[in-house]
Amino acid sequence: MKKAVLLVSFMALSLTTVTNFAAQTSVAVTAHVYKALTVTQSQAMDFGDLYVTTGSSATKTATGAFQVTGEENASISIDYPDTVTLAGPASSSLTVDIQTNDENETLNGSGQLTKSFSGEVTVNATTAAGDYTGTATITVTYV
Repeated sequence: MKKAVLLVSFMALSLTTVTNFAAQTSVAVTAHVYKALTVTQSQAMDFGDLYVTTGSSATKTATGAFQVTGEENASISIDYPDTVTLAGPASSSLTVDIQTNDENETLNGSGQLTKSFSGEVTVNATTAAGDYTGTATITVTYV
């Protein structure tokens, strides 16, 4: 009898419906796409002519500049190289020490910023005479 009552009770429970309770909400989903950054040279870093005599060295500083264009009033990070290698005649080279530290800046209301940076080069009596050229790669990113 107990088994019959238990079986009937179980069957009654299985016929009972359970009400599910649920809740919903709406979540706003947005995105802002920034304008592409462009970086263009506005002034070459030109050390000009360097003169040395036997037993001496010469150090010269020069300044270069570039312009960044992007999203109005956006924060950016500027990453400068520590050094730039200039290739010269007969496999010779010079090293330019970049004197400007990495920094964070903000583009103006027109989405522009012009920045200067400086470098220093030293030549001595053993430096091969001739023209030296190289490229400083400056990286700008949104932060």
